[in-house]
Amino acid sequence: MSATASTALYTTFDEILAKHLNDGKINQLPLFLGEPAMEFLWDFLNHQEGPRVRDRLSHGEVSLPEFPREAANQLLAFSFVLLLRLTDEDLLPVFKEKAMVRSLMGLAEGYVARCHPASRLKKQVLSCEESLRAWPLLPLPKGAGGEAAQ
Repeated sequence: MSATASTALYTTFDEILAKHLNDGKINQLPLFLGEPAMEFLWDFLNHQEGPRVRDRLSHGEVSLPEFPREAANQLLAFSFVLLLRLTDEDLLPVFKEKAMVRSLMGLAEGYVARCHPASRLKKQVLSCEESLRAWPLLPLPKGAGGEAAQ
């Protein structure tokens, strides 16, 4: 038996989605896709609170019949919007005539992270704020107003 070196190269989603490449250069993919598309990819592929499609694919946990239909629809819609970005400039207006296409493009351009930890914290803070507004105002103890002014 002879030892052979692996000639197969692979790229991970972490590398694809990174802002900088291993050589320190700026990754052009995030610039091309834009922030909303990158947030969608991070939400869908990586964030622990998201569907973590990357983990499930790489560990062989995805069963096509059991794959959530909603997730598949979102991935297909995202893929369709990416295809439109690569469509010939002459054909794009034909597609944009369709209300559904305009709607999908608008959703993709306005996507905001839902699974990112900062986004989830923001939702929790807003939920707390709404809850606090619903509380009745509690009377302050006597003398509390004077102490605060000093």
